[in-house]
Amino acid sequence: MAASSTFCLRSLYTWSPTLTYSASSHQPVTTNVLADGRRDAEFAPGNHPRRRTRSDSGFGGASLLLAIGGIAGVTLQSVGSRRREIGIRMALGAGGHDLVMMVVRENMKFAAIGLACGMALSYFAVRVIASLLFQTDSLDPLTFAIVAAAVPLLAGLASWLPARRAAGVDPVIALSGD
Repeated sequence: MAASSTFCLRSLYTWSPTLTYSASSHQPVTTNVLADGRRDAEFAPGNHPRRRTRSDSGFGGASLLLAIGGIAGVTLQSVGSRRREIGIRMALGAGGHDLVMMVVRENMKFAAIGLACGMALSYFAVRVIASLLFQTDSLDPLTFAIVAAAVPLLAGLASWLPARRAAGVDPVIALSGD
């Protein structure tokens, strides 16, 4: 009888502490220690730091992919609207490499401004999210270095692909009409 009532109290406690108290008002309500030494509090619904970190990392990766797609889309639209200018440059002797580097250089200026603003804001915002980080210092220099290296690299790649496509257009076709 004692084992089944203990099980009943434990299962009731995990679902409703007030019900446990009403079932046995003479027993203190404490967190249970499992066989391997962990406490029930570790398994509370909002207390999974590793799962939360993985989830946040997944959302961060998804936002990075969306940002790359956005940069590529804006570059593609910009290059498409400048098709006549690119055709004139090619007709005057500019090589495909020169045109690609012109477009990438313009986009890298915006990426550098965005990176500088983002790093400055993240330096101050990290104090707000410090409680959400798991086994990581809030001002981890490795994380800041990876972001500082990855953002320009990915922004350059995202702007290089549409620029390369625009540089392959025949100047006669680019100048013939809109």
